[in-house]
Amino acid sequence: MIEYIIVILVSAFLGASMKIADLLDEHNFRWFKYSDLLFGLFWGISGAYLITINQILATIWISVLFCFIVRYRLDYLNHGIAAAIWFITMLYTNYSIWTNLISFVYFASLFTITGLIHDYFQYKNQNIRGIMKLIFIDFKLYWYIIALGYSLYSWDIHPILTIWTFEYVYDYFSSRNAESLLNKLGMKKIF
Repeated sequence: MIEYIIVILVSAFLGASMKIADLLDEHNFRWFKYSDLLFGLFWGISGAYLITINQILATIWISVLFCFIVRYRLDYLNHGIAAAIWFITMLYTNYSIWTNLISFVYFASLFTITGLIHDYFQYKNQNIRGIMKLIFIDFKLYWYIIALGYSLYSWDIHPILTIWTFEYVYDYFSSRNAESLLNKLGMKKIF
């Protein structure tokens, strides 16, 4: 039970630190000197911690890393810091893609394919409507569906706990609702 609470808390911190790192790079937010690097470090450490908990969490987050590489999502120094920490953790823990091949192919292929579809709709075809908009843009439901599918297949709650928490918190910090909280913390948007 305590492990589940830890997974939820660390996944939430991962979602927050990853999005804040993005905001400090790509979305014209400023906080304090080197805050972008600090949040890259937080992103890396929280993801690394999840990778060390068990093989399925390692597989999920290494699959996300693979997906980010394919989608060119590691495009700033703080992203590189986070990715390097994850790679080092993967090596340190002796994670084996071969041993986890079925789950790695499941997560890596689905995260990558649905992520590329998301990117297409977000950047190339913004006239998306209906259920596709709901799944790929508004709520990014594809993350939740992928985690639910694997949890039902394996009878393991870890994918739901980590992905659902991560994505919910990441999306919160992506929304306008978070701007007042960020402003209260001293983070300002520079226009």
